[in-house]
Amino acid sequence: MSEKVIYKEDVWEKIKDVIPILADSARVEVYYDAEEKKLWTSILQGQGWVEVEDTDIFIDTFESLSKFWTEFPYRLEDLVDDEEEIRKLEEDEEAFEKFLLDIYEKEYFMNGPSFYKVDVEA
Repeated sequence: MSEKVIYKEDVWEKIKDVIPILADSARVEVYYDAEEKKLWTSILQGQGWVEVEDTDIFIDTFESLSKFWTEFPYRLEDLVDDEEEIRKLEEDEEAFEKFLLDIYEKEYFMNGPSFYKVDVEA
């Protein structure tokens, strides 16, 4: 077996457009297909597992924006100083969603190593 390195940037590119449309109870699991040598995702809603091939390697799980926000320990007022900006975010759902996604992205890149090492057959 040899080691393959997958960078967080590649994982984020794969899932960033899916996160805003996830239902509150849904999540995305990311896998590396060692035979095809590519990342793939699965959206899970309710069920606790997904069928994978023996050669598929689990990389990460991403929760919906709503679930992420309920577990994030801040209020909007803690994150934004400007009252005008707070009002704008409260009135514009799309801007608020982008604001939350930006926080999610920063948290994802700040936590843990900037890559995943997986063992694949040479």
